[in-house]
Amino acid sequence: MDLLLQMEQEEQVCVLYACEAGSRAWGLDTEDSDYDVRFIYQRPLEQYLTLFEQKEVIVHPVGARIDLHGWDLKKALQLLGKSNPTLLEWLHSPVVYKEESHAVQQLRNIALDSFSPKACFYHYYRMAKRNYEAYCREEQHERRWKTLLAVWKPLLACGWLERHGTFPPVGFKALAEEVLASMPSLLQSVLELGIRSKPSGYGYASMQAVGEMAVYIEGRLAHAEVAAESLPGVRGDMKEMLEQFFKELVLGKMK
Repeated sequence: MDLLLQMEQEEQVCVLYACEAGSRAWGLDTEDSDYDVRFIYQRPLEQYLTLFEQKEVIVHPVGARIDLHGWDLKKALQLLGKSNPTLLEWLHSPVVYKEESHAVQQLRNIALDSFSPKACFYHYYRMAKRNYEAYCREEQHERRWKTLLAVWKPLLACGWLERHGTFPPVGFKALAEEVLASMPSLLQSVLELGIRSKPSGYGYASMQAVGEMAVYIEGRLAHAEVAAESLPGVRGDMKEMLEQFFKELVLGKMK
């Protein structure tokens, strides 16, 4: 909180919302995990009326383990209209450091109204595929649970979107619990072992786990590529709602 306050003073902005992202939000952190603090900030009114563009992103690396990274309100709202999954993860983070409750609740309501299962599904599908390709490039004896779980997190999110059509939970365990019951017993034990092994730095996956998981993951990726087309997109044009929210907030007229 002290670092956020210092950043607000240096940048002359007001933080509307700040949360934890990455492994600490997912529940997959270890003792060595960084603090990935993400925030949405608002500038003074006159800075939104200037002829010249203001920077939309503030990045403040603080030492080796704390990273402050935030988006301007205007940028956040534009991305919210596109159902941006990164922003949605921030708004659903289980670790919140600061929240201007009324404004942020309005943001969450807009996120719900504008939610696109298809846009989020494609985001997580591409992430799972990219992370799996990185996992496969690792030497077999060096393949870690951390890399494997980075594949499973977005893959499980795809499964949630396909089944429920709502934004998936940020926490890994909440996602995994639903899918574990439908997995073969051997894979259940493998995935549960990977989750439990995180305090020791995730450890390394066994050769058996590598083979079993590879077959299952490749099958889920192939399924996801087809399943995406059946999901609904954005629920209409949200420009008017976003514009009204933005004006009310920066003009100080929000009820």
